[in-house]
Formats: sequence, C-alpha cells, structure tokens
Amino acid sequence: MKTIKSVMTNFPYSIEIENHLRSAKRMMEQFKIHHLPVKSAEGYTGLLTERDVQLAADLGIMDSGEILVGDVCRKDAYVVSSEASLADVLEYLAQTHDDSVLVVENHKLVGIFTTTDACRYYAKELREREDGGSQES
Repeated sequence: MKTIKSVMTNFPYSIEIENHLRSAKRMMEQFKIHHLPVKSAEGYTGLLTERDVQLAADLGIMDSGEILVGDVCRKDAYVVSSEASLADVLEYLAQTHDDSVLVVENHKLVGIFTTTDACRYYAKELREREDGGSQES
C-alpha cells in the first residue's frame, strides 16, 4: 500500500495563527509556496492558501495591519499521519474538492500533500510506464 509519506512535501514552512497576514503573504512569496500550514494552541489544524491571501487583498483588508492569519485561514484542515493510505487521501480530496492535506506526527508537522504533489507523482508514474512499455516493444 502506497502511503502519503512517499509522496508528500517534507517539512513544509508554517506560520502561527497569531501572525499578521502581511507576514504570511511575504513568506509565501519568498518561498514560492501556495499553501501555508497554520499552527494554533491546538496544533496544526489550519491552512492558509494563496487564494485566501488574494481574497483579503481584493477586499482591501490586507493592508490594515490588524488582519491576522487566523482571521482568514481555514481552521479545519484535513490532517493525517504519514502512514495514511495515498488512495484514501486522494479519495477524500476528490470527494471534498479540497486541495491539500497536512501530515502530522506526534503533534508536529512533518509534511504537506497537495494536488500539485499528486500531479507530480502520477506524471512520473505515467512516464515510467511509458518508458518501460516502449523498451519492451
């Protein structure tokens, strides 16, 4: 069984829920990331996406300086262990139309899995199958 551990992005950047949204935006731009796990007192349960940041900018609330990550992030992120089945995670993402999963072990963030990770994985798998198939012909 293929697990999420084998396809996730290891040790992603994260941010505290009390940080200012402008800090999160700078961080996302600096590291060229679209998803930022959010840590609260309860652990890693939130997720800030590039879309959340863009919406705040479109609404004109980004520059107020008072808007915190916790004001705009999704607070119910899907969290799994690194041993979660890739098939189960993909099925969940398809059913919910979510685009990411936080991977947590012992209350510590160890990875993130996004639809981009899924596309990279399956593109590689398809190329390997095509290359193997052409060599057998």
